[in-house]
Amino acid sequence: GFLEFHLRTPLKGGVLLSSRIRTDLRFLGEDQDFSWRLRYRLQAEKEYAALGTSVVPYASVEAAYDSRSSNINRVRTIGGACASLSRRFAAEANVTYDWRSSASDILALNTILHVYF
Repeated sequence: GFLEFHLRTPLKGGVLLSSRIRTDLRFLGEDQDFSWRLRYRLQAEKEYAALGTSVVPYASVEAAYDSRSSNINRVRTIGGACASLSRRFAAEANVTYDWRSSASDILALNTILHVYF
């Protein structure tokens, strides 16, 4: 399970600053040992109207504290943009860098199609 809290703060120039705290409550491994993770994300975004659509570039950083190792063992940074294609569809592309203390770093280019019902 998880629990999230969000705080969104509009800044000058139409920039929206979002702050999120999330807990992940989990049972891991063969013995199903209980552990938890606390994640904090800070994100900035700004909406632009262009060619009859909405384009939202954004950047975020998220750090994760893991109870198993008692330290911050993951930091993820993301930069990208989302564009409305219609009332039901949006396209998103981003670059993600994911640092983990226990595994190799990940650098990924992501594309996402959002479908709204």
